[in-house]
Amino acid sequence: ITVDQKLTVTDGEDKSSEVAPPPPTEMSARPEPYQASQWTQLSQLVIRARVAAIRDPVLTKARAGQTFFLSIVIGSMYAYSIDNSDTLVQNIMGASFFMVLNQGILGLLSVLQVFPLDIPLFLREVAAGRYRVHNYVLARMAAEVPLQMVFPAIFGTILYFFVGMRPIYSPVDFAVFCELMFVVVLTANASVSMGYAVGALCRTPQVALAVGPAVMLPLAIFGGLLMNSDAVPPYWKWLEVFSFFKYGFHACSILLWRNREIDDKFFPNGDSVLEAYGIDSDTLYINYIALATLFVGWRIIAYLLLVRRTKQESGSGM
Repeated sequence: ITVDQKLTVTDGEDKSSEVAPPPPTEMSARPEPYQASQWTQLSQLVIRARVAAIRDPVLTKARAGQTFFLSIVIGSMYAYSIDNSDTLVQNIMGASFFMVLNQGILGLLSVLQVFPLDIPLFLREVAAGRYRVHNYVLARMAAEVPLQMVFPAIFGTILYFFVGMRPIYSPVDFAVFCELMFVVVLTANASVSMGYAVGALCRTPQVALAVGPAVMLPLAIFGGLLMNSDAVPPYWKWLEVFSFFKYGFHACSILLWRNREIDDKFFPNGDSVLEAYGIDSDTLYINYIALATLFVGWRIIAYLLLVRRTKQESGSGM
């Protein structure tokens, strides 16, 4: 037997003595990410968000108490002079701006107090492949938008009738009331959207609560009451574009004053009120489009920021 034959025999014996690895079982196989369907991810996230709100209703009750308390207190202040025609324009303009301002601030703060606290858990679950980022964002919207519609509508309704913004004598007047409540709700939700973007950008709730008001207050200056819209400096026009206060207040003012006859010693009619405040009565639907764009745009920015954070911290996010 030659050396080559011995090596051949040895190789044959070694191969026959090797034990073949067992076939992979279902338990030993590595799980694939996102085993749940898109619908399952979204529905379970919505259910979890609603259950969390039910188990911890403190924030919801606080928002409800705040809505009723402020609307009744502020409304009673204006109700005292509801029949005084000399202060009618000033009162209605002040009350409508406060309505937009209040819901904008409350909408922002309601997000900044909660959303940044959920981000660490969100990052861990996305890294573990539990769900996709866009499903998380859509689930939060589906769970929270109903409340973000109810509270602004309640606040606006109470204040509307206390102040006597526009008496309802006909179906046209009722349509104006419904449209104005739509504006208040849309403005509040545009503010909430900006809150999501700020919360996704900031690492801690403390930073978010510091950055949010600092960004919002300059936008309030461009609302149309604190500064005439025609007097905005050219070098700040770009910032005015992002002011949902401006679009909300302008839309409310157009609905309240356009083609309205009033008895005021300074303003012969409602259109002259709009002209005095630098508000174009033909821009009603432009304001609607602007508010809707900010509502969607800020949420897209929040989504992109969340994707960026998941990629930075866990190497995933889609």
